Amino acid sequence: MSDVHACMIVPASLAPLARALAGGLSDRGVGMFEVGLSATGNEPATHFISVGMIDAQIRNPLKDSAALFSACNAAGAPVTLAQCQALVTQSDVSGDDPWVAMARRGLQLVRVPL
Repeated sequence: MSDVHACMIVPASLAPLARALAGGLSDRGVGMFEVGLSATGNEPATHFISVGMIDAQIRNPLKDSAALFSACNAAGAPVTLAQCQALVTQSDVSGDDPWVAMARRGLQLVRVPL
């Protein structure tokens, strides 16, 4: 198991798929993509972010739709190649600092009322 730093931003419309796939690829993927982002910092979240040290087997497929599709098939996840392509092309996956990645997308943390 090889850990890598990852900053991953996914559109809200694909967050349920990203959560399911991350959790299906590794137990360590459970709980990812729960922090909301938007252009204004107000709800509703338009994107979700996960940042930290993760197993490379989670991050690497999120950068290659064919690899993601293959990994999902191997794990028995019911996902189509088109879903994998959408996730890869519409997401921002890097090793960047989260503030850099959020600025690149014009996003900020969604403020949650206390």
